[in-house]
Amino acid sequence: MSYLISTEEECHTTQQFDRSLYFNKTQLKAQGWKDCHISEFLSQPDRTRRNGRECLYIRSRVQTVFNSDTFPRAEVESVLQRRESRRNRKQLAEIELLTQAHPTVPRNQIEKVVSEKKRIYRDQELGYNTGVATATYWRQLGYQPNQPVWWYGYAVEESNLAPVYSKSALQEVDDERSPDDVWADYYNRHGSREIALAEILRFSNRLQKVIRHPGFYLLKDYWITLNQEYLREGRISRQERKECWSCNGTGQFRYDSCRKCDGTGVYSKRKLYEHRFDIQGREYCFHSYREPQNITDTPGADLGFYGGAFQASELPLPPQSLLVRAVRIGLVEIFGGPVPEADVRRNERWRYSIFWSEE
Repeated sequence: MSYLISTEEECHTTQQFDRSLYFNKTQLKAQGWKDCHISEFLSQPDRTRRNGRECLYIRSRVQTVFNSDTFPRAEVESVLQRRESRRNRKQLAEIELLTQAHPTVPRNQIEKVVSEKKRIYRDQELGYNTGVATATYWRQLGYQPNQPVWWYGYAVEESNLAPVYSKSALQEVDDERSPDDVWADYYNRHGSREIALAEILRFSNRLQKVIRHPGFYLLKDYWITLNQEYLREGRISRQERKECWSCNGTGQFRYDSCRKCDGTGVYSKRKLYEHRFDIQGREYCFHSYREPQNITDTPGADLGFYGGAFQASELPLPPQSLLVRAVRIGLVEIFGGPVPEADVRRNERWRYSIFWSEE
């Protein structure tokens, strides 16, 4: 066992306190010391911090005590050996479990995962809806991890382990295409401007769960408003209420009715609607706080997350910024007239409250 040795004179002559010249009890126990060893051989601490809750011992004195003939070094080394043995058994058991769960992955890669104290994500834990996925998946959606990046774990990808990145570590890939090129590509693929716009809107709506693009929800609600003629039915998914913070939902503030909520205890409330469209024989479903023209008694889906998985035929996708600008081009071509512009300097929900949507 080795320590960073410094003389006792260095500790006392240093005008500014240097924490690296001391051991605390946690560090000593990590080296195999016990409480009985500390109290018997080190006695009183050389310095205390945090109102006496942290005891510090000069490293040079600890080294001297450890090298003395009276100190039970064999007992300390035995403690370290037992700890290492338990750690090895635990790691070996974890390796065996992961090997059985992922038989196609090489064992050396699983050993690396265990040594790094990472985890292997399951398929249902990956995707744009969970916010974590491999770099290959993110590139299919028009994103790539920033450099440097920090990964949370690994996922099985073609019998190998690939790092998993969070959506917070993403940026859009460089794409040489213009928004007009993206719009022309979807129009040529589907042969209908209405279907092309609905498809671009559907994909862009999902990508909003990854990185929000300013102004998209304004365009989405604008499209929903202008396409009410294709509405098959509208449903109420849920009614959301915000409790008044001034009165904590009681409706009473001190000895009078709360002025913020007029004594109701509810600061604001709104309904999330499910719009089901039938556009040229294709069904589309979007959620919005914009009220549909006709509402049926059938309740809509009340989910914590909306949006299905991407199909292989739908990938790869252009970057989200290109899709949003392609939506704007489609709106102008189909409906004409000026398209609402979002003020990115302010919150969209206040400037365009009638088109407010976040789902």
